[in-house]
Amino acid sequence: MKNLILKLATAATLVLALACGGKNKDTTVAVSGVTLPAVLTVEAPGTAELRATITPDNANNKNVSWTSSDPTKVTVPAGNNSTTITVTGVAPGTSTITVTTADGNKTATCTVTAVTPVLPTSVTISPKPVEFEVGGTATLTAAILPADATNKNVTWSINPPSGVATLSGTGLTRTVTGTGAGTATVTVTTAAGNRTDTCQVTVRQQVVHPTGVAISPKPLSIGRGTSATLTATVNPPNADNKNVTWSISPTTFATLSATTGSTITVTGTAQGTATVTVTTVDGAKTDTCAVEVTAPVPLVSVSLTPSPLTVASNRTASLTATPNPANASVASYTWTSSDPTKATVPSGTQPGTITVTGVAQGSTTITVTARDADGGTKTATCNVTVGPPATDATYIGFDTGLLMDNAAQAAYNGQVINAVDVASNIVYACGYDPSAGKPTFWKNGVKTVLPLSAGMTGGEAKAICIENGTAYVAGYELNDSDPILAKLWVISSAGAVTTPALPDFEALGTTLDQGIWAFGVCRLNGNTYMCGGVDSYDYYSDYYEYGVGALVVWNLTPGTTSPFAIITYESMGEADCNEAYSIAAGADNTLYVGCMDGLISLNFAAMQYGTLIDWYEGCVYSVKYQGGATPAVYACGYLDSNPWPACYWRKAGTAAATVTELPKAPAAEWAEARDMFITSSGVVHCVGNDDMTGEGDLAPKYWIGTAVQNIAGWSGNTDKGGANTIVIK
Repeated sequence: MKNLILKLATAATLVLALACGGKNKDTTVAVSGVTLPAVLTVEAPGTAELRATITPDNANNKNVSWTSSDPTKVTVPAGNNSTTITVTGVAPGTSTITVTTADGNKTATCTVTAVTPVLPTSVTISPKPVEFEVGGTATLTAAILPADATNKNVTWSINPPSGVATLSGTGLTRTVTGTGAGTATVTVTTAAGNRTDTCQVTVRQQVVHPTGVAISPKPLSIGRGTSATLTATVNPPNADNKNVTWSISPTTFATLSATTGSTITVTGTAQGTATVTVTTVDGAKTDTCAVEVTAPVPLVSVSLTPSPLTVASNRTASLTATPNPANASVASYTWTSSDPTKATVPSGTQPGTITVTGVAQGSTTITVTARDADGGTKTATCNVTVGPPATDATYIGFDTGLLMDNAAQAAYNGQVINAVDVASNIVYACGYDPSAGKPTFWKNGVKTVLPLSAGMTGGEAKAICIENGTAYVAGYELNDSDPILAKLWVISSAGAVTTPALPDFEALGTTLDQGIWAFGVCRLNGNTYMCGGVDSYDYYSDYYEYGVGALVVWNLTPGTTSPFAIITYESMGEADCNEAYSIAAGADNTLYVGCMDGLISLNFAAMQYGTLIDWYEGCVYSVKYQGGATPAVYACGYLDSNPWPACYWRKAGTAAATVTELPKAPAAEWAEARDMFITSSGVVHCVGNDDMTGEGDLAPKYWIGTAVQNIAGWSGNTDKGGANTIVIK
């Protein structure tokens, strides 16, 4: 038994010995080498970092020791066995730094040169000062002198640290970015010597730069010896710098009247083709117009319209010369009056339409002499009768008739008068006949029921514009089932009615839904523009889905590629743009449109499809443009807040519009101003109504300034309905 135990113990010892024998193998990774940078420079006094690299990287023992061959020049830390140390420059000179590994005594050396530091004598920022717009940037660079300065590290700062500009970047270069209008100071400081420099940064409010410029009309064809006007429209209309320059090439065939200004005259000098170029001063945006100069078309005759002419001795009237043929190359018109004591005309060379000014009762003969490009002349005459002085009359149109100086005009009794105008002593009006539900036009009290499209049964004429004896009437037509459709009627001075086709919305992918309305019309540069809306208003069920509609402005310029602008609730920053109620022609091809929440400007020539230039928080029913030394846009309507008063606005330049509230009757729920007239002296006349119950019980109202005027037999009378329109001529 004892022998068996001994044998087992011996076997176990042998097995344990064999098992442990595998674990006694040496796995240490030895150092095979060490390296240092060949050279290093350190300031004296000063410090620098020195790093040793041991191979292989996974060596077990990376302890090292360091020595300096000349500690009077460069020292190393005593007792530091790390692979990275800080050497210290003591005095100018050279020392060899040696590193030795604890494992294997591997060595490496580095020649360290201690130098006397070259301190910066100055630091300069360039460029400086800098100026740019909010959102703009500039790159600033710090230059240190002398160029061999030992330490070129710098720090940057800006004051104020926020609100005007920010800094970004590293090293000697920084980018400064404008964040708000104002002035800031950027400072750079050297790490050695504490040298500084500053740069003033001016950040301007963001400038509206031109995005383009358009010449109109183009292309242009003129006869030799004749002239035409070209207009440059800078886009957007609110660009800060709209200055342009003009050039023509070659100069052989045509000349320009000027090289600057928004409008120039081009004159054909020889047959051929030239190119006119306009360039914006800001941004060098360009547009070109091909000008073809053709052989002159001889002038056969010239006629005058209207002829004969009657004018009051304190009034003016327009007289237009029409060449025959219409494309005759007329170089100039000269006008004379046989008796300037009775009526005068402008002297010298004038355009084809002039203003005849009545002076005293009597008669005179106006003669026009038209000269063609080859020097041939034709004349025409017009007998002018000058009547007694005229006095301004005030015309107000109502839901039930028309007043002239507070006297009801019998021809309009019981008729809805939506718009009235007076030109050359002729009274024009439009509206509709409630008994028939038809759109209606009046000229000096003579009524014309305007024609409707096939299948349409009714409608309403909403606005009127008179130019050279022609009436342009905007409105709409409808029947019991189809959508309401916008309509334009053109009535000639002889009474002929035409209905120009309007752009097809559906052909351009726009859904008509329940209706297209036209509420306003104006003329600008010989072209017609209307405004209204496309919406989901059902005429018969009075159902209206908010937000579906859009404001529309029609551009009826022949051959235009931009037949209309559609402006939505979203595109105007959530201003209510479901309908436009009025449109007025301003300067520089600009149209002004009143909508539910404000005033919009458009410029088709510049392809600018609408800018909300003022938010009125109310409904704008009428817009008027007043030129002169201080141009202004006037609008009237009501404020959309308690006590919901009628009001008018005046906007001049870029400043916010001023608003004037108009008093309403104490018992009225709300009031509105539907139309306005501004006299040459700036007095504002407004007409509209008080709603006595909030349910459409309208009583007419007339204000001069803020003073309520008495309308004999009509003021406060809800049987008369609201006052819709006013003109004083």
